[in-house]
Amino acid sequence: GIRNDINRSYIGVQAAGLFNRVGGDMHGLQQAGVVNSASHINGAQLSGVVNEARSSSGLQLGLVNILDTASGTSIGLLNLARYGGFYQLSVFTSESSTANIAFKSGREAFYSKILFGIGNININDFYYGFGVGHIFPSRRKMRISWDGAVENYVRHGNDKVNLQLTSS
Repeated sequence: GIRNDINRSYIGVQAAGLFNRVGGDMHGLQQAGVVNSASHINGAQLSGVVNEARSSSGLQLGLVNILDTASGTSIGLLNLARYGGFYQLSVFTSESSTANIAFKSGREAFYSKILFGIGNININDFYYGFGVGHIFPSRRKMRISWDGAVENYVRHGNDKVNLQLTSS
């Protein structure tokens, strides 16, 4: 169907073309073309646009994932959590691009990042990318993290696709 709306907790699979909502806890899979919503997810939410829950002990996969309390794993361009979320905005320069910006969101255990930068030789050159990362737990002030990304470089006057896989 187009829309599934359940006002209580649910165990099983809820699939719709546009919208799913469970008023209580969802144990299983929610899959929708646009929006999934539940109180707590124990399983997975898969959507084309937005997943929303108060908490999750499973997986959220969509363009935008929204949680009240960060838990589980959220994979998307933007992962938002009121409590326990990880957000980092970085502005930096490198040998291949003059001005860069990166936004990381999710949890320290697993976060997504969006990147954008402009070239250092020609101001019309730019790149954009998407990546994921992990911050390793530590009791010290200094922490170790791993980031990986796929970046697409767009060069002025060049119609080729210039993909690059980076890791840091």
